[in-house]
Amino acid sequence: MAIEDTLKQFNKSGFPFQLKVENAVRATEQIHHWSVANREHPWATEAKSGFIDLVLKHNQFSTFRMVVECKRLKADDARQLQWLFLIPDLTSPQAAKASCLEVESNINALIWDDVRVWPTSYESEFCILQGDDPKRQPLLETLAKDLLEQTEGLAQEEISVQKSIELGHRPSSPFSIPP
Repeated sequence: MAIEDTLKQFNKSGFPFQLKVENAVRATEQIHHWSVANREHPWATEAKSGFIDLVLKHNQFSTFRMVVECKRLKADDARQLQWLFLIPDLTSPQAAKASCLEVESNINALIWDDVRVWPTSYESEFCILQGDDPKRQPLLETLAKDLLEQTEGLAQEEISVQKSIELGHRPSSPFSIPP
């Protein structure tokens, strides 16, 4: 019975999925040129703090980072959780852009900009999420807000690390931008 309880507790967390995503990134690095820079990376803004599931870095563009938040697929009662993204129809053109946060450490600025990406993907304005608690449905906006806060927290950290490097100090963070 103890093993079943342990497995149930383990599967309630998002860690199995997070580890699977991390392993997939490592196994396919030669294809997409992204590698894992850190996992469970601490971040903080003036208002909030937490941990980023995975931070990826691009192997060809040393200042590119990707913040990855992993969400588990099974509910407490073993139901499959579904994310339903609604699109107008399958003949709609696929989008080739993503919003990215550019860190300009020399002027202490964070600039959001749309950049071209590949592969293309459908763009959806609506998402239906089924959550664990029938009384409280998760909203994509809430999840996205958390992800944006994580991204901005990481960006502020990178500005601090870069300034520290420019002043000749060794960064205290295990995660830094190469000069």
